[in-house]
Formats: sequence, structure tokens, C-alpha cells
Amino acid sequence: MFHNKRWICSYTDRNAVDSLAAEMGISPLIAAVLVNRGIKDAGQGMKYVNPDAQDLIDPFLLPDMEASVDRIMMALDKGERVCVYGDYDVDGITSVAVVVDTLRRLGIDADYYIPNRLDEGYGVNRQALEEIKAAGARLVITVDCGIVSFEEADYAGSIGLDMIITDHHQCHDKLPEAIGVVNPKRADSRYPYQDLAGVGVAYKLCKAVEKRAGIPLEIDKKLDIVALGTVADIVPLTGENRILVDQGLKRFKEELIPGIEALVKVSGLEGQDISTGHISFALAPRINAAGRLAEAHRAVELLTANDRERALELAEELDRENRKRQDIEADIYKQAVEMARDKMDDSVLVMASGDWHPGVIGIVASKITETLNKPSILFCIEGGEARGSGRSIPGLDLYALLADCKHLYTRFGGHKQAAGLSMAEENLEEFTREINRVGRTLLKEIDSRPLIQADGDITGYRLDIEEVRQLKMLEPFGYGNPTPVFIKRDMTVKNTRRVGNTGDHLKLVFADEGQAIEAIAFRWGEEDCPHTGERVEVAFTPQINIWREKEDIQFVVKDIRRTVQNIEFLNRCNNGMDMVAENENTGEKLDPKYFEGAKAIGVKNRNEFFVDVFSRSKGNILATNSFWAARELTTVLSMVDGTRVHFCALEEYDKDKNHLVLFPTSFTGADAFASGLYLCGPYVFPGQLRSISALNAQGKFIVMEDNGNSVEDELSELFPGREVIRLVYSLVGKGTGISKDRLLKGVLGSGVSAIAALRAVEVLNSLELLDIEGDTIKKAGHNGLKADLNTSTPYLRIKKFITLARESFNTIKNHPFKI
Repeated sequence: MFHNKRWICSYTDRNAVDSLAAEMGISPLIAAVLVNRGIKDAGQGMKYVNPDAQDLIDPFLLPDMEASVDRIMMALDKGERVCVYGDYDVDGITSVAVVVDTLRRLGIDADYYIPNRLDEGYGVNRQALEEIKAAGARLVITVDCGIVSFEEADYAGSIGLDMIITDHHQCHDKLPEAIGVVNPKRADSRYPYQDLAGVGVAYKLCKAVEKRAGIPLEIDKKLDIVALGTVADIVPLTGENRILVDQGLKRFKEELIPGIEALVKVSGLEGQDISTGHISFALAPRINAAGRLAEAHRAVELLTANDRERALELAEELDRENRKRQDIEADIYKQAVEMARDKMDDSVLVMASGDWHPGVIGIVASKITETLNKPSILFCIEGGEARGSGRSIPGLDLYALLADCKHLYTRFGGHKQAAGLSMAEENLEEFTREINRVGRTLLKEIDSRPLIQADGDITGYRLDIEEVRQLKMLEPFGYGNPTPVFIKRDMTVKNTRRVGNTGDHLKLVFADEGQAIEAIAFRWGEEDCPHTGERVEVAFTPQINIWREKEDIQFVVKDIRRTVQNIEFLNRCNNGMDMVAENENTGEKLDPKYFEGAKAIGVKNRNEFFVDVFSRSKGNILATNSFWAARELTTVLSMVDGTRVHFCALEEYDKDKNHLVLFPTSFTGADAFASGLYLCGPYVFPGQLRSISALNAQGKFIVMEDNGNSVEDELSELFPGREVIRLVYSLVGKGTGISKDRLLKGVLGSGVSAIAALRAVEVLNSLELLDIEGDTIKKAGHNGLKADLNTSTPYLRIKKFITLARESFNTIKNHPFKI
């Protein structure tokens, strides 16, 4: 495993996939992805691949929309000034731009207020309300904020300001006192879609105003701005968000408003088809830079500009701010990584400095967490106050973690994956100690490895260009609708080379059932490079690469891991076979009574069979003595969520998980077991059958695969005969020795299996012909191979295991189960 990522693969119902593919006239591959996205029939599927503005929901279904529009129309009739109050992130800035522009087109005297990130922080504040009142406004409309501004809403009323709150964040049990509180997440909301971004709610308000006014306000010409804010806020690209972003991306292909046109130009994207990726990594950061380092009003001015020359000036300013932000971010990141080196034993990385910019530490925390795979919290210290921003790993609720120390904070807020907090500088030491104490407990139950979520294992399936082209039907991609990822196993690395100006990327060629497939792995470290000739499993996204007017499929690699499992796995398999051999009595036959109550199942493909079992139910136990089955099932079933792998003993049974037990010698952990028990052939031993007889299983099954594979071929792969032992001994060489990893690379192509090579090392070590020091193998002082193999315990154990396995297979094959 090169990056130690956790792979989870979706396994969809084949009948559902075939049915959807036939109804929609699409590839089964695309149909499988749609089923994974929750699509159940062709009607849903057609709406998914053809997002239509006609399917947008009536804005007046949102709570308090009628009252809010009434108050806006009253402001128009009375000539009142209206102030739009927003947040300083991209969602807030785009929300302000959309509403201000709409109100001005309606004829309202509209202004806006965005608090300063450094001086005021997030949300509505009293001083801002006083300034808004002093400037002559009678109505305040919040966008992307305000849902928890209880005291501020009351204060606004006390000084003669009416307030309309539009927001998309979680509501508390009560709502602020306001003319209207427009939020799809309200408990009493009848609106059928909850996941709108702040700019999505703002757009809905504008559409409702346009509908009431009965005049065109060109709101749909701002869908590019709506898409910008929606993608940047990382809300699910499902339902209405999918329609809004799809329609917004289409706007990028038409005549752009001056601000968006200028933003595209300074981002170097002129003439390109703008995608959600361009928004996330090029356009949004430039808007965000305004609010992070300086004043967000320049970004609003850009998005509401009518003059193209002025818009370009503003866009260039934001571009410079973004470059400045990148430099500051890179400097902080470098310092934080250095600090983290001394904290890698901590469960939560807490780092602080008086030189860090508070507007950037959140971005750096995200990168630290992504790079080091640990939750991180970065603090900037100024004037005795520590202001922090934290990011979490999947599975760890950061908000709940931080809540345990809330007595130390002056301000605190956030959600499962991100949070912000402030405290007195003097509390940092206690905070670091306490948060790590709590973190250690919570992280014990979490698999914190980065997750690869795949849409399917397509080993043996040959992709064609048209299928890859059809994947574009599923756009726009983003949170909630990720770019499809697939897995292929048993591919051979044919070639690798470094590419890019600094050699950061890896170009590969894989051989897959006679087909040569080119691939690119971005930012792939030298130490993670697979070797020519290795058999690997690849998680990838397919794309079409055009070179000299020729189209070819190229894999964009997400992760690679070795098909022949890592050395630890192989050693544990060898140890498991030893323990089984030691546990079984030589000469004991399989008595037919051992099979009473068990059902025989013959399958063509054990992998598919057990994937189906593990996907449909939990609490099952699957046991096998076959190395080939162990190797394949560990790979395949570990990608089914909720699978635990055990060697020899079932250490702890969990009815909410499925359990794969390799080379079982004990089932004592399954006392409360009451689900299905599966023994996967081709061999099962008497002692194992006796140990499971007391288990109260819903069903006991002996599963045998009939796919033409030779049992003798498998057993031969395990055995280190004299030729294998000679080869291994010769590869070790003289002097400093050889690592186990290099030894296994040395036997590649020789016909010797990795597991037999490692067994040969054990045999030679037991005969005092090789020394093993950690990962290094050296020749011992003896000269030559003059030793009796039958005096080697590892040699005798594998011989016994193979003998038992052969006898077991022949017994099961002939009686009582015929294959």
C-alpha cells in the first residue's frame, strides 16, 4: 500500500443497474454510478443528467417569503433605504452581490455592509447596526448569516430597524425576532430541499421579488454568481443546487457580466469551458482573498460593476491579494509543518504563533490535516488573545471534541469538520493538554486513514472511449456528486517516468488483459513509486486524453496498492498456516457428521458472492484456509464498508460489522454470534468444524468455487522447494545483506511466489543459514546449503498444512459435497 488509504467500493445491485441502463439507453458503467447516487428509475435519471431550470422550486414555499417580499415592496413604495448585510466568505459576498443588484434594478436605494474579518468577526453586530441606521436605512436584509443573531435582531428593532434574515445555517430551537426568517432548514419549513447555499437562498428571495414585481430584473443573468458561491461553500451538488450550478456554468459560455469576465481573465481561463474545478481552485480563491486579507467590499464592487474597465482594475487587485495570500499561506504552512514534526505523537496538532495571519490559518489547518492526516488547530496570538481555526479528519466530530473544553473559550462555533475559537493566550497550554487527552479517546474508535470512495470494481471490464465520454453526463461534479472513481485489480506496471517541471508527477503505463493503459499520478512522491513488473490495484478516474488529434483513455490515479499483499500480510498468512497445522491432528479425517446442518453452495465467483453477502447484511463471519481466497477476499471485502479482517482468532465479534477470519483456529470471540457463518473452501479442517459446532448461527454454509482454478497450483505456490530456497539464498548475496522488499522484487518474473520466498527465508533462518535483523536479511557464517530441510520447523509446518489441505479438498470434493 503506497499511501495507506482506506478504500471503500460501492457494489450495486446488478439487476437495478441493467434495468436503468436499458431504460435510459446508457452504458451499465454510467448506470452503476447513477444507482450509487440514489437514482432508482429512468425518470429520476433523466432529470439528473439533464438539470432543467423548469424544475426549480417555487420560492414562495420557503418560510416567511411572503412577509419578506411584502416588506421589500413596502420599502420600494416608501422610498426607504435598504442595507444588505453579508458574510466575508465567497458565499456571503456573492449573496450580497445578487441581492444588491436585484434591489437596485427594482428601483430601491440599496447599500451593503460586510463586517471586517479581523476587527469584527463573523455575523451581525450592534456597532454595525448603529452605522447602518445612521446612514439612513430602515430595513436590513441579512444574507448567509443572522440565524443565531437573537440579541442583535432585538437591538435592531429597538433602534428602528426592520430586519429580514436569510440564511442556510442550522437553526436553534427558537428563531430571531424579525419580519421574516427565510431558511430552508427551519423545523416548520415546507420547502422540499434543505441544502441551498446562502447565495441559493438569496437567489430565491430575488426570484420571489421579481415574481411579485411582475417585471424582469435579469436575475437569471446572475446564475454564474450563484454557481460561484454555491460551489465555493461546498454544499451538496444535488437537487436544486445541481440545477443552479449547471445553469450557472452555462452562463459562463454566454456574454458575461463585467465582473465575472474580468475574474475569468485574470485567472487565465479565457476561452476555456469553466467547470466546478475552475471555480473551486481559480475563481473562488480570488474572491475569498478580499475577505481574508483586506476588505470584502472590493469583491462585491467587482461582481456588481457595470464598467468593464473598472471591473478589470478590481479583478487585478483581487488577483494581487490572492498572490499575497498564497505567499502568506505558504510561509505559515512551512512553519506549521516544522512545528508539527515535534508533535506527531499528539492525537490533535495544536500550533500557535504571534506572526500568523488570522485570515489564512484556516486554509493552512486544512492543508496540515490533509498532509499529516491528523486533526489540527492553528492559533494566531495578538494582544494576549489566541484566535484559532481547526480542521478535522473524516469520522471525528471536531465540534464535539472542542466542546469538551468550552470553559476555556471566549468564542466558539463550527461543525463536524471545521471550527473557530478564541481564548486567552494563557489558556493555550491547558487547552493543548486537555484536547489531546479527549482526542486520544475518541480517535481509538476511528479509522483515520484518508478515504477513497469508489463507484465500482471494474476488474476485467474493458472501458471504451464512448463510455468515458458519457461520464460528462454526470457533471457538474463536486461535494455530494464527486467525480466517479473506479478500481481495477491485477494490473501490471509496464513503465513509469517522472514528468512536470520539477518531476512531481508520475506517468505510468499499465497492462490490463492485453490492453496498454496510460495513467498520470499527480504529486506522487519518489518513495511511493511502483516498480516495473509489479502487479497492482489502482483507484482512478478515467478521462479522455487528446494528443496530436488522437483520443485515448487515460487514468487519473487516486491511489495504488500492490496486488501481492504487503510483507506483513504475507508473513501473517504464513504464521496463520503454521498455527492451523499445529492445531490440527495429523491423520484425522473429516467425518460426515461434521457437516450436519451445513448447506453446500457452489459458486462461479467467490468474490462477487461474498461482496453481495457483506453488502446486504451485517454480523456475518467468513472463514477461509485458502491463501488465494485470503489474498483476494481481503482486497475485495475490505472495500465493503464495515468489514473487519482477523488472523487465526476472532478477537472481538461485533454484530454491526462483518468479519473475515483467515486461517481460523478459534472462534471464542463469537459467543453471541447469531448471523450467517460461511466456510470458504477449497479446504476446511476437522478441528475448525468442531470449534464452530457450538455457534448459534442463522445458517452454516460451505462455499466452494468452481472456476477452473487448480488447487494443486495454489498449494504449489505456497511450498518452498529446494529450487526456491537456492534462489532466495543466492539473492541475499554477501556483505550488508538485502531488505525483504528488495528480495521480493528480485523474485519477480522467476516463477517464485512472494509468500514462498518469505517462507524460504524462515526455513533458512531456522537452519542458521540466514540471519534476520529487523527488515534486513544477511547470510550467516555457514558456507553453502548443506542442511537437512526436514530439521526445519517452518518447512515441516508448511508441508503438514499442504498435506492437510490436499486431504480436506479431496474429502469435500467427493463427499458430502460434489462440485
